[in-house]
This record gives sequence, structure tokens and C-alpha cells, in this order.
Amino acid sequence: MKHVCTSLAVAAAAALSMPGAASAGNYVAPNKGSTGKVIILDPLSFIKIDDLSFGGYVIPASGSGTVTVDATTGTVALGGTITQMPQFTPSRGRMIGAGTAAQAVSVEAVLPDKLYLNGNLSSTTWINVALDLDQVADVNGLYSYTVGADKVFDVFIGGDVTISSGMSPGLYANDYTITATYQ
Repeated sequence: MKHVCTSLAVAAAAALSMPGAASAGNYVAPNKGSTGKVIILDPLSFIKIDDLSFGGYVIPASGSGTVTVDATTGTVALGGTITQMPQFTPSRGRMIGAGTAAQAVSVEAVLPDKLYLNGNLSSTTWINVALDLDQVADVNGLYSYTVGADKVFDVFIGGDVTISSGMSPGLYANDYTITATYQ
């Protein structure tokens, strides 16, 4: 049985000026809404939990910087001359599936090599991206997973993106497709 999940790879870059010091006085924080969620899986289901996000960065005045989100560990590494905007936290993508304990699952991934400005795939403005999963692909490009004793398995997505001086500010995005075939 096959199940397909599509998610969004995101890299945000914006030229922003840093706000000045706040003036003295009382500050009342705005109300913040929040939502709760529950995940319910049928046997042989496969769903997206989290999108891959490279976070948000100020475009460097010169040079470039690289953002790496490790698919296996979820750790984030920054290199070069970029400044991270703390409002946009990088995180690996996550899919979750359910099945019979110890069941083999073959996963196929269609991973793009570009993120397009505003997610517009016909845009001439794009940046390169290298995406990967938390497992190593076999010679046929398939990834092997096993349903755990808790009757679920996770597929994590990570990658690398470079942000360079002179690039257009905005949201860069593209879709990737992960297909799980239960054996």
C-alpha cells in the first residue's frame, strides 16, 4: 500500500533594519493565540507532522552563509556571514507513519534542488538547496524504514542552503514529496 505526503521546504531571507532601543514606559504584550493538536493514525497511514524550515536570515552585506539542518539529529549549523533572525527557528521536517510492529517500509523521496522566490516555480529568482532524509538511500534511490514496537516510524528531512549578498529578499520555497510503500 502506498501513501504520499508532500511538504514545503522553506528558506526566508529579508533585508531588515534592527529596531532601536525601546522607550521607557509600560509595555503590554499583545494577546497570543495558540492551538492544541492531537495526531491520530490508522494502521498503514503516513502524514506530515512538521515542514522543513531553514529559518530566517538577514542578507549579508558581502559574502555568503550556509544553513545546515541535519536530518538525523535536527541540529542546525550556520557558517559564513549570515545573521539569523531569532523569530524564525530552523527545524527539520518530519513525517510519521503507522503500521504493524517490525513491518518494513520502503520510502521514495522526490527532493528539489532549488527554492524559488515566493514558492513560484516559474520564477527566475531561486537559490540552490540540497535536501536529504535521515537514512541512506540504496542503489535504487529508496530508503528503508522499519515500524517500531510502538507501531509508528518517523521520516526526517534536512538539508543545506546558502544565502548570499545581493540576492532578492523574500520567502524561498518549494515542495518535496515523500512516498511510503508498506511491504
